[in-house]
Amino acid sequence: MPKANPILVAGPQRSGTTLVQTLLCNALEGAVLLPESHILHGLVQTCGRALSEPEKTRYFYETDDALFAYTREIIALHLAGLERRYPDAAHVVLKDPNFAATLDIIARVMPDAPLVMCVRDPRDIAASFIKIGKRETDKRNKYARRDINFIAGKINASYEKFLSFGLPPRGCAVRYEDIVARPVAEIARIGKALDLPLHYDGGALRWLEAGARHKQTWISELEEVPPSTASIGDFRATLSRGEIAEIKEKCAAIMDALGYS
Repeated sequence: MPKANPILVAGPQRSGTTLVQTLLCNALEGAVLLPESHILHGLVQTCGRALSEPEKTRYFYETDDALFAYTREIIALHLAGLERRYPDAAHVVLKDPNFAATLDIIARVMPDAPLVMCVRDPRDIAASFIKIGKRETDKRNKYARRDINFIAGKINASYEKFLSFGLPPRGCAVRYEDIVARPVAEIARIGKALDLPLHYDGGALRWLEAGARHKQTWISELEEVPPSTASIGDFRATLSRGEIAEIKEKCAAIMDALGYS
């Protein structure tokens, strides 16, 4: 694996981050498929926590720049470990939906890393969560209970940093609706926007083994098959009118900003 920056994939849960990571890995020669990057996210999140508690952090790092420098060193050690683990990999694509909550920190500690931010209609995100709930055996689960207030809160939290901060220097956004409808064109657009050697011809995809992608109830019928538009507008069949109205009300700022109104 080269010393170049990894490609990052961020976005709300159920916004297509797994599909986008899979497409990128298939579009990059010699890319390794990996599970969610919880270790890298933890390092970035720790930096964010330190920034949020300056009265404590200043005893360890006198300035924010010193904290950022330390975080960059730790991230470099983690990436060096990946290089040793996968010495033959030409590229690495690191995906974690939680990166979306730390876009501002990523911009400071990994400014040269290409980042793809996935976005999707909040109503269809909610519908996807409800489908997870239907597959859950524990009916106390918030998705099984159709807790729309909880789901709307997760969606708002996932988009908050994107709407308030924007993207890191080498970032671009991709809409779920576009990537499933025009995967070849969208991958080419991402490659041009981020200056990456991406090429996808629309053929069969190589996927990470299912158990490493999600827990069983989170695996949808649209995984391990070519990109499909089948779930666009799925909220109409999955949510009640009242649930749709609640999502629209509680996620109105997101829907307006991203053109889903």
